[in-house]
Amino acid sequence: MPDKRSVIAVSSPSNARSIVSPVTAPMHTFWRIAATLLIGVVLLFGIELYLRFYITAKVTEQASKLSKFTPAPIHTVGTSDTLTLPLDLSSAYNAIGIYNDGSKFPETGLDGVGFACSEQVLGSSQTVEGVRFRLGQAGAPDVVRSTTVTLPSGKFSSLKMLAMAINGSQNEVFTVSYADNSVSTLTQHLSDWYVPSHYEGESVGVIMPYRLRYDGRMDVRTKPFYIYAYSFNLDSTKQVQSISLPHNRNVVVFAITLVPAQAYGTVLSRLTGHKTSLLSGKTPIPTSPSTKQPKPSTRGCSS
Repeated sequence: MPDKRSVIAVSSPSNARSIVSPVTAPMHTFWRIAATLLIGVVLLFGIELYLRFYITAKVTEQASKLSKFTPAPIHTVGTSDTLTLPLDLSSAYNAIGIYNDGSKFPETGLDGVGFACSEQVLGSSQTVEGVRFRLGQAGAPDVVRSTTVTLPSGKFSSLKMLAMAINGSQNEVFTVSYADNSVSTLTQHLSDWYVPSHYEGESVGVIMPYRLRYDGRMDVRTKPFYIYAYSFNLDSTKQVQSISLPHNRNVVVFAITLVPAQAYGTVLSRLTGHKTSLLSGKTPIPTSPSTKQPKPSTRGCSS
């Protein structure tokens, strides 16, 4: 006759739970994991939507600020393109610094860490303080650095330049050569494109509300990015030949415009005595540059 205690033990509810528990436990774990993953997906989706709306709002805000700082066109100061000579630097371009929004480009970018300028911001030309500059085409060599640029033959009062420093501000020497084999040099500090230092001889040329990342995204920050305007006085009694840029890849030149000698006085007279920093220029030194120069600043935005 079977032992009743053994029968009770088999049919005991506690023992029944112990038999069922190992089977149902994995199912409970599965649903917990599934619920956690679902919550994570929902959160990520929400964060992505928030970032999209945030970036769009920042771009719109910066673009609005940019429109307020658009330089006055040439005709507002009584000048015209016939009084200046915006250069076509296509034969001198040796690096790519401008891309279309949304396009992808090499991870090095313009600055070596994956960033470049937007064609939608810069366009094909810029007018700064009454001087028009001609810009290169996006996605192809469109900036110049570490080389010598041949200038058109002629007598000019000043050379205007759109340029910037990357990976920190830079202190460099530019050398202008004349047809009689003489040269003049000028030392200029250039601000980093994210950190304007307001150096002597430097003014804001273009305000960029954002820059581009190599993966096609916009890099929008609390402050805009900049390209700066510089003006170098030339010896107007001599025929220019070329300008040698510093051998420094962190100095990037976007455009050069020359002001003919006979046009310089006309421009200033039409300004009714008001001289802007870009028109007034900076006097070159007809000697060798000093060997004692300040070291370049490490300030900037490299990422």
